[in-house]
Amino acid sequence: MTPNALCIMAVRYGMVFDKNMIGCEHVMNETYADYNGKYLKIRKAIHEAGFDEFCQAGSVNRFHKMNIVAESAVLGKRFWFCVDGGYNVTDELHITIRDLNTNAPDERVSCKTQEDMADWIRGIRSQIMAAKAEKKEEQT
Repeated sequence: MTPNALCIMAVRYGMVFDKNMIGCEHVMNETYADYNGKYLKIRKAIHEAGFDEFCQAGSVNRFHKMNIVAESAVLGKRFWFCVDGGYNVTDELHITIRDLNTNAPDERVSCKTQEDMADWIRGIRSQIMAAKAEKKEEQT
């Protein structure tokens, strides 16, 4: 299997991989292009948040319109940014947060709008930046 085929398979089956992995750059771009111009505020916030890794988990379809998995090692957390819907159903936007260092139950945050989810992501960005600054300060 070629590196490109492996990357596409990884995206389809929900594996999280480093966005800078050789041969995978096109997958990241194709994945985000699949939203037909939707969810721009959310996607922009994710790109700017400072996550170590992020990708679309699984395929995009009518019922799971967006499912981006992102991870932050400095916070020790994995995040799922989801938009679910269906036939004649209002889209449901939510964030699921898993602490990777404990067996605590996942936390789920429901969002009313794209702006609401983008605000949550900006809050996560602030946490990431603060944790990185603290870690840097400890090293000096």
